[in-house]
Amino acid sequence: MVYCIYDEQMAMDLPPDYAGDCFYYQLPSYSMYTPMKAGDLVRITRNAIGIPAGTLALCVSRHQKRGDYDAGVEIWSVQLMNGKCRGRERRYLDIDLVEV
Repeated sequence: MVYCIYDEQMAMDLPPDYAGDCFYYQLPSYSMYTPMKAGDLVRITRNAIGIPAGTLALCVSRHQKRGDYDAGVEIWSVQLMNGKCRGRERRYLDIDLVEV
């Protein structure tokens, strides 16, 4: 049997005979408390060709996900603010963006 364990305390509360059956996973690292909105200034944390991590960008719009999956992430169009690609729009997942 498989159990979803969300935190360490929940895992410790299970009886010892469940130890072999448990499935542990980590929740995504994105913030669920302050959702991003268009107009927010963000820092890109993922390297891309020609766009280093740490590049500043402006959130322009959020896009609909394609398919029937729901991984808990959103797709954002951002306008780059520095570097050679200044002014261009790129798409990033919200887990690759940090609000400044």
